[in-house]
Amino acid sequence: MEESDTLKSDPKLYAILGLAGAGVLASTLVSPALPGVASKFDLTEARVGMVMTAFFLTAVVAIPIVGIVTDVWGRRRVFLGSLLVYGAAGTLIGFVDTFAVVLLLRAVQGCAFPGLLPMAITLIGDHYDGAVATTAQGYLTSITGFGGIVSPLAAGVLVDISWRLPFWLYGISFVAFVLCYWWLPEPTASHTDQKSTALESTAGPNPTPGANRPAVPNPAPERSEPATPGSTPDHEQVREPGDANAGGNTSVLTARVSAWIARLSEMVREVEDALTSEARTVIAAVIALFFVRYALFTFMPLYAVTVLGASEFIGGVAVAVLGLGRFVAAPYAGRLATWISRPTVLVSSLLCFGAGTWALLLTTDPWAVIVILGLTSVGDGLFDPIANDIVTMSAPAAVRGRIVSVLEVGKTGAIAVSPAAFGLLLSASSYTILFLTGGALMAATAGTVGFVLFDD
Repeated sequence: MEESDTLKSDPKLYAILGLAGAGVLASTLVSPALPGVASKFDLTEARVGMVMTAFFLTAVVAIPIVGIVTDVWGRRRVFLGSLLVYGAAGTLIGFVDTFAVVLLLRAVQGCAFPGLLPMAITLIGDHYDGAVATTAQGYLTSITGFGGIVSPLAAGVLVDISWRLPFWLYGISFVAFVLCYWWLPEPTASHTDQKSTALESTAGPNPTPGANRPAVPNPAPERSEPATPGSTPDHEQVREPGDANAGGNTSVLTARVSAWIARLSEMVREVEDALTSEARTVIAAVIALFFVRYALFTFMPLYAVTVLGASEFIGGVAVAVLGLGRFVAAPYAGRLATWISRPTVLVSSLLCFGAGTWALLLTTDPWAVIVILGLTSVGDGLFDPIANDIVTMSAPAAVRGRIVSVLEVGKTGAIAVSPAAFGLLLSASSYTILFLTGGALMAATAGTVGFVLFDD
């Protein structure tokens, strides 16, 4: 209760949650609008799906780049700029009349996405420690779950009026901008670390204090040698006008490019060094969970209609209850971790999600399936904040943005690949095989996490 009371009185948390809430809308506002978009532009299902693909492909590319920029230039510039770009691009989609422009604006949104939800995870690691940080991650996961429930319902109501209206809800990003501008300062400690590691010398991870080497080494000092009578000293050699800068400019450019490549390689090595075995294992587990989770998000509505014989409304409810665990259970993850242990919570939550996926085989009653999905979502709700906390707190502040970018690339990649992979599996088999495969993957992941984390 103490850490919860501390957070509730901290305006920074509300700004961070606003930042995350804007990021949640990336796909939840769009899915209900896709039928309207397809009708407006006379698109097939495959082509209208490009609205989602354009976003996630650019997001996957942008996440590591934004992670590096964040660690070099600071958090505040990135998240404020991202909110403006993301909100403007999303809102403009509701005003365009060309499908190519819709795809372009979605791609722009994808480029801005890393500065929202992934940034929120990083900022919690910057501003909070210990149990308070874990509880804050729980609130963040709860907000994503709440947004995943409410925003599709709101978009579904608006799309009945016009396909354009759901995109206007991206204007919420401007409200989040105001909150972040007033309440969310640059993390002082991480900002100092960034400047010392990313903008100083390229000499290595532990340069001599105050010794800021230039990125391009200074040329060796010229030696003063006696000139031979009748000759011109080396430094006074007469050159043709066209030769004056050719060699010098080329060598300087080459040196600068080499210095930047060396710095980039060093930044990658810093991430590799900062990633503990615990963090690597947790990131792999997050990827596995998102892989199965988004298979359920994608195919449960189809399963409800084609196999269970339920209405499309029940299919929508099935998707909504998958977000309940993040809304209901996630805020208690930090408290639960202090009572038992973080590894125990992680393993138990993965087993819960896997068992729930298997349990879908036990009934064909639509409402029983809804209940099973709700219980399954508890595993997701407890897992996510603990996993985020482990990854963010295992990294020094100077590389935390890049570490979180690794986590978010994994999540986004899993989201992009899951529907295609499980779709192929489904076309070659059945929903029974899909549920068996998803549950087995969760069980194997739980075993791996337990082996690594309990061994440490």
